Amino acid sequence: MSQNLIAATQPARVDVSAALAVLDSAKSHGLNPSDYDAAGLRAERDRLTSGIAGNAVSNDEASRALENRLMNALLALGHDVSIGRTQPSALDRRWLALRTPPDVAESLDEAIAHASLNGWLTSIEPPHAEYAAMRRWLDDPNRTAPAGIAMADAEQSVALNMERWRWMPDAFGDRYVFVNIPARRSSREMAAPMPSR
Repeated sequence: MSQNLIAATQPARVDVSAALAVLDSAKSHGLNPSDYDAAGLRAERDRLTSGIAGNAVSNDEASRALENRLMNALLALGHDVSIGRTQPSALDRRWLALRTPPDVAESLDEAIAHASLNGWLTSIEPPHAEYAAMRRWLDDPNRTAPAGIAMADAEQSVALNMERWRWMPDAFGDRYVFVNIPARRSSREMAAPMPSR
């Protein structure tokens, strides 16, 4: 993934606190907020709000620069949440990413314009119940790891599985077989109507 994602549009002014909260929520998706410079951006916001930057013109320029950095960080996070950090073919040439990528930039612009950044990642994440269940597990402060597995290993396993779900298509068709290899079981499934977003 490119490290130089540039916001192609100039949306309404970003709610910096809301944007930082979105970056912090990367951990709910098995991702690391530090990969999106959440702490550095927060420190820059704090520096600006403390008035250290200087006169009004330089403060406005610094605020715009912070917004541009925030937009790039949000676009990178949106990319990673929606279709993953890794191309599956980099792991095995037979594996393919089958999800149609959502328009991350357009959805971000809309979320900012409608002051709905807090729900933005949910609107572009994989729509599967399995993905949502893993996100809830990561969000649960009282979560427990399976017997005999260290919490750090369980969290890493969940993060890897979330990445795999980002490669899956949004819908599997009317009928499909779901295979759980570690549990050594499979089930025939009938497609449920996809939730509207």
